Amino acid sequence: MSAPEVDAFVRQIASDCATPVIVGAGDNYPAASQVSGAPVYRSVCGDIWFHIDGATGVVLERLDSSRRRYRWLYSGLHTLDFLVLAQHPLLRSVFIVVLCALGFLFSVTGAIIGWRRLRWQFGVRGEPI
Repeated sequence: MSAPEVDAFVRQIASDCATPVIVGAGDNYPAASQVSGAPVYRSVCGDIWFHIDGATGVVLERLDSSRRRYRWLYSGLHTLDFLVLAQHPLLRSVFIVVLCALGFLFSVTGAIIGWRRLRWQFGVRGEPI
């Protein structure tokens, strides 16, 4: 599908739409086509965004403001694909390793606290210390 075809399609399902644009690879709201290498078009209709597969004409996503917030609060935080980190992959890798190390340290301290608590509660021969 071309941009004019996508525009005609989207105007059937929504009004007040801007001209569709191709979603770039480095976009903050990425969408992938079902066919490798085919473009994905974004049409902004007021507060609602539509991502349309350029190969099949299927609506891939319908994003309103709550879905865009969800993308940042959930997907962004779980994949760390923020623009600054995407532009600096080494920084992103270091950040991920530091977060994993902190998680490991919290796990170890929890295990130590639990072990000490069990030792205190049951003692060496089953008696409190």
